[in-house]
Amino acid sequence: MPKSPTSTGEYLPPGRRSSPNAEKPVTPRNLKAAATRERIISAAAAAFDERGYLGVNLREVVQDLGLTTGALYYFFKTKEDLAVEIVERHFAGWDDLVTQVVADSPSRLDALVHVTYRVADAFTNDLVVRAGARLSAEREVIGAELHKPYVDWTDRIASLLDDAKDAGEVRSDLDVRATAETVIATFFGAQAIVRTLGDPAGLRRCLDTFWELVLPSLRVTTPRPAGRPKARATAGKR
Repeated sequence: MPKSPTSTGEYLPPGRRSSPNAEKPVTPRNLKAAATRERIISAAAAAFDERGYLGVNLREVVQDLGLTTGALYYFFKTKEDLAVEIVERHFAGWDDLVTQVVADSPSRLDALVHVTYRVADAFTNDLVVRAGARLSAEREVIGAELHKPYVDWTDRIASLLDDAKDAGEVRSDLDVRATAETVIATFFGAQAIVRTLGDPAGLRRCLDTFWELVLPSLRVTTPRPAGRPKARATAGKR
């Protein structure tokens, strides 16, 4: 995912509008504080991604960074606060990503396909995205209210399919909601499998196969020219 540094050097995903650190005057002290905060978030994201919420001891995380627990608690009062920050970053940039892909694609159906690959790349390459996804899935064991997973993505995919239907790019009888739910279930199911197997590149391969199978069933079938008869089966005839 593209990273957008603020004037203080703090990483904000696309679409995140504000940050307490972003409004502070640019001073050496504030720059150092922002950099320390980002180091903590990055290290915690790596730990959450690898070991999950319950498996992470934040004191060990900051000690590995050469920081004190006081530095940790200055920015994040609890482990839950840090988890919430990572989950919010995970979700913050998706709307902007979809908007960008739609603007760069020749059709809504193409945009739908391209979005899944862009998100797959983010899940493969961005620690915060991966950690946020794992924490979101473990929301029941985290003592904080977290963004509910999958629902927003189903809405986004359904919106793209609705636009594609209006443009005549997909079948007029397509059940948009059911199709969107299937796309999301397939994507996140594949993501969970390749994660478990330790095969990050496998997500793109799964998408290749999925779209090869599914796209023909989504597209509008070109009607036969008037007066042209159906081709007859000739199997077995000479």
